[in-house]
Amino acid sequence: MNININLENNINKTPTKETVMLEQWLKDHPYEDIPMEMRYDCEKEKHELEALFTEFEKVHSLENLNSIINLTPELNMLFAIDRDMSTDQIEFEIENLSPDDARIYKIRAPAKKDLKPITILLNTLKNKTNITKPEHDRLFAAYKILSRAVGMINGYKIDHTH
Repeated sequence: MNININLENNINKTPTKETVMLEQWLKDHPYEDIPMEMRYDCEKEKHELEALFTEFEKVHSLENLNSIINLTPELNMLFAIDRDMSTDQIEFEIENLSPDDARIYKIRAPAKKDLKPITILLNTLKNKTNITKPEHDRLFAAYKILSRAVGMINGYKIDHTH
C-alpha cells in the first residue's frame, strides 16, 4: 500500500499546516506490509484484546454511552479541544459546564480515551500477526459495538452508527 500526498496537486498550491504535518507523519511512519510468513503468532494479542473489551464494558456503561445524543455548544467545544488541554484546564472547563453537560463529559471522555489502546491493538493484530480474516472480523465486530457506543461527533450530535 502506498500512501502519498502530492502537494503539487493541491488546488490552491499552498499546503495547509495539517497537510504538511500529515505528509511528515507519513514519511516518519511508513506503511509496512509484512508478508504473512514473517508475522508473529496472534494468540497473546487476541487474549489481551478480549481482556480490554471485557474491562471496557465493566468500566463504561454501553447503555449510558449510547444514550448520549445531543450536545450543547459548550460541551461540543470542550470535546473538540480537550485533547490539547491539561488535566487542570479540563477540570476548570468541566466546573463551568451545566451539571448535565459535566455528567455527559465524564461518561464519554474516559470511554473515548479507553478506546484508543483497543484500536491500536486491533490494528497490530491485523497488520503484524498471523490472525485469520474471520478471526479479525469477529474481533472487529466486537470493537465496533464499543466504538459505536462512544460514537462520533457530527455537528452537535453523537452519531452512534459508524
